[in-house]
Amino acid sequence: MDKDITIDFIENNLNIFQKLYDVIRVVDPITKRVLLYNGNTLIEKGSSCFNKIGKEAICENCISIRALKDKKTYMKIESVDNKSYLITVLPIEVDNKTLIVELIKDATDSLFYGHSLDGKGCKVSNIINDLKLMTIRDSLTDIGNRRFIDETLPIDMKVCFKKDEPISIIMVDVDYFKSINDRFGHTTGDFVLKELAGCLKQCIRNKKDWIGRYGGEEFLVCIPGADEKAALVIAERMHERIAKKKFIYNNEDIKITASFGICSTSNKEITVEEFLNLADKKLYEAKNAGRNRIVF
Repeated sequence: MDKDITIDFIENNLNIFQKLYDVIRVVDPITKRVLLYNGNTLIEKGSSCFNKIGKEAICENCISIRALKDKKTYMKIESVDNKSYLITVLPIEVDNKTLIVELIKDATDSLFYGHSLDGKGCKVSNIINDLKLMTIRDSLTDIGNRRFIDETLPIDMKVCFKKDEPISIIMVDVDYFKSINDRFGHTTGDFVLKELAGCLKQCIRNKKDWIGRYGGEEFLVCIPGADEKAALVIAERMHERIAKKKFIYNNEDIKITASFGICSTSNKEITVEEFLNLADKKLYEAKNAGRNRIVF
């Protein structure tokens, strides 16, 4: 632990720190609350430590807890909403209690790795974004993959419930996809999935909506803020567009249809798994009823 680092030292040398960092604060690593230094007393400011960098929940790799546990100074880069933050944490003792001094710098345009002539190619923010895209993008369809769905859907649900807004999801499944692979080959099947993903993307409303590949030939459409009626309009638009689209590969005109299952909720008690299962059940109702239809 950095025994020489006290709150008085930081306060007396604030000028130096302010030139290096955008935010300097004291945090209780257990409650995750930011503390305000008022005279000789530290009192809770009320805001959570993760709010400052635009996160909705506690960081999975919370280095303040690690600093508390190991009694050591740590640093990390946190990427949120296309911004990269350099965060340094230092444990200090105040009234026989270990607190954390957090120093935060928006390093999106100022942190580099290695050297290049223009500097753009080695920005750490660019490297992080490239790595992030590799982990959350489906390489075939260029939409979110299952990991993207698992990470994004819970956040969107929390945000909607916090605003007292509904949220809707649509499960989309290509009908008889195995027969396409069997008849035309897997390369053609891949082409169909890629074209279908592009077709679905053209039907969503705005940047808040998103599409992910749930698995195989199954896709998930998420529409934050939309009730069942709005979700049905989007599903019908997708259904119509698929019916009109020509999937032509190697001079073969491939006709496809899709089944849709819609689930909407504003129930704050519902879990992600329950939400997905309800939409999945509607999808299978559509398939069992003869496919090429929407059930909600």
